[in-house]
Amino acid sequence: MSGSASLPAGIALRDLMLALVYGRRRLLLIVAVVMAATVAIALQMERKYEAKSSLLVLFGPEYSFRPAAGQPVASGNLVEYEQVLQTEAEILGNDDLYRTVIADFGIERLYPELLKPPSEFDAFITNAKLYLEELVGSSGPKVDSDRSANLLATATRKFAASLSIGVDRKSAVIRLTFRHPNAATAAEVLRSLEAHYFALRARLFDDLQASIVEAQENGVAEQLAAADRVLATFKREHDIANFTERQKILLAQQGRLEDELKKTESTVTGLQARVTELTQQVKLASGQKGNNAAANAAAPMQSAVDAFRRRENEAMTTYRGSPAVDTARMEMLKSQADLGKLQTGHAFATELELNKAQADLRTNAASRDTTKSQLNSTNAELASIGADETRLHQLERARSVLEDQYRSVGKILDERRVVDAVNSHRRASVRVIEAPIVPTTAIATRRLVLVAGTLVACILGLLSVLLPTFLWGGYVRLEALELDTGLTVLASLPESNALARPVLLVRPARLIAQS
Repeated sequence: MSGSASLPAGIALRDLMLALVYGRRRLLLIVAVVMAATVAIALQMERKYEAKSSLLVLFGPEYSFRPAAGQPVASGNLVEYEQVLQTEAEILGNDDLYRTVIADFGIERLYPELLKPPSEFDAFITNAKLYLEELVGSSGPKVDSDRSANLLATATRKFAASLSIGVDRKSAVIRLTFRHPNAATAAEVLRSLEAHYFALRARLFDDLQASIVEAQENGVAEQLAAADRVLATFKREHDIANFTERQKILLAQQGRLEDELKKTESTVTGLQARVTELTQQVKLASGQKGNNAAANAAAPMQSAVDAFRRRENEAMTTYRGSPAVDTARMEMLKSQADLGKLQTGHAFATELELNKAQADLRTNAASRDTTKSQLNSTNAELASIGADETRLHQLERARSVLEDQYRSVGKILDERRVVDAVNSHRRASVRVIEAPIVPTTAIATRRLVLVAGTLVACILGLLSVLLPTFLWGGYVRLEALELDTGLTVLASLPESNALARPVLLVRPARLIAQS
């Protein structure tokens, strides 16, 4: 090929073809080596089967606003459909979900190669990694103390690499594929993944609030029962049947006792005055000095005594020595005897009346004290009833509030049970379009590797032949040399194997110098 770019396309193409002919051994050697490596890699690759499934994602009530039990339902929705698809894809790509599926099948069934002892090459690679981590001061552990956890983590990574989740936002479809050397296992794993996905999704979007409201109802019921016990105890301890009737009875009793007290006090006052008067009369009748009132009461008796004494004085002065004196004396003695009888009878009667008055006074005083005591007790009981009535009203109000709350919570519970029953029987918004089936053909991985290896072998072979030709700038044909130098070539070497060596090609600078 010429080192100049001014050659015609036909000459340049012929030069390329000649270069390929001269470098055919190198080209075939490189193609053979690359194809041998490709075939070796393809034979080492394990055949895998791919199970497929597709899910249709609908916009369901899971992504709408769900208020708490008893709250009104709000209108509107702020979730976009793309967010719904992304959320479902994230749930499918959960490592916990993968670990659950792996636990169902077991590592020995899904990835038995992980349980095999590591080869010498793998041990060398592991030791090299540990050495490098120790050299750079990595914080990772030097020795894995939990081999089962390490196996599970490795199996989870392999599971995630074998699973493909494709989201089609235009059609709202999620496509799942799982690759495994066993066709039946691939389909079963995908079915198990979908089953656990629906179970996990149900738990995540679960909005069963009946149990919460039921616990709240039980708490209110306990509070209401406690309020009932406190109210019943209070009524029993204070002997409360009906405050209104009891208060009416006590008010009537209070009025009657007040009237009786007034009458008794008036009677006691009169009897006290009567006893005082009779006491003075008794003193006067017994010859003792009394007050003016007693003297006024004994005035007739004193006048009779004075009349007898006047007659006695007249008999001693006017009728001395005469029979009239004796008569007068006899009359005086008789009068004194009558006066004594009169005084004695009057004193006795007065004494009896005094004793009766004193007895009546004591009786009425005792009745007054009893009435006062009953009135004080009635007043105290009325005051106690007022306080008890206030406390009773407080307890009844508290119980009424709790009863209304219990009724309200019970109504919310009934409504929530209906809603939860509907939600539990509602179909999921994600539907299976295509269920996983056992694939019949394996993935054409070896074919793809062979095709790719063939392309790489051809490209490398061509580059191995053409690159030296382009880089060295030698001439293969006489026409290229004449066109590039403008000189006539008189002689040429015959085609031989030596022409394939670039060092034997003639360069334009050397030819110009010889000419």
